[in-house]
Amino acid sequence: MFQDSDFPSDLKLFNAITHGMLSFSLLGHLAVALKSPNADKLTLKDVYDQFQSSHKSVLFGPFNEGVLLSALYLSVAVVKSNWASFIPDDDLATWKITPLLIEAPCEPHPTRIKYVAKRLRNSLSHATPSIQVPAETMHENVARMVTITFSDKHMKNPADTFKLSLTFADAYHFAKKLHENIAFGLAMKHNIRSPMSVD
Repeated sequence: MFQDSDFPSDLKLFNAITHGMLSFSLLGHLAVALKSPNADKLTLKDVYDQFQSSHKSVLFGPFNEGVLLSALYLSVAVVKSNWASFIPDDDLATWKITPLLIEAPCEPHPTRIKYVAKRLRNSLSHATPSIQVPAETMHENVARMVTITFSDKHMKNPADTFKLSLTFADAYHFAKKLHENIAFGLAMKHNIRSPMSVD
């Protein structure tokens, strides 16, 4: 359904952004539908079909690589810049995340969550994630099929490079676990109940 595996990398990134924007637009349509006079008669499929008829994208599915980039930006870039002290220094394995590839020649422990968050934030901030969407990707298997590769190079030390590839599912899980840790840290700091889960 996605079929952009042969697109140049800049078109893949633009597709991801477009799909993310369409997902946010779909949420807007859903919000309007929920408040409409005939909301009790509408099904979720009705709302989706009406939305699809307005933009006619054959590649779009509501849970997509653009949503993932948005979630990562919010959960990694913003979090790392504001609440770095709440990011654990444990290994990715504690979050049941197994990288498809990790290269960090200058880092002795490249799978530490705090280190990964820092390098992902740099990659996201410099717009260097690369998204691979195999031709056989369908809406129902996007989390398993799509992969995202993050790259980062230290400005003052060109040998200090970083490359990490994750499945969509693991990248999204990383964003959710980071959010969960920050929520817990802020709840403890302000002596309030931790907000609800984002699952």
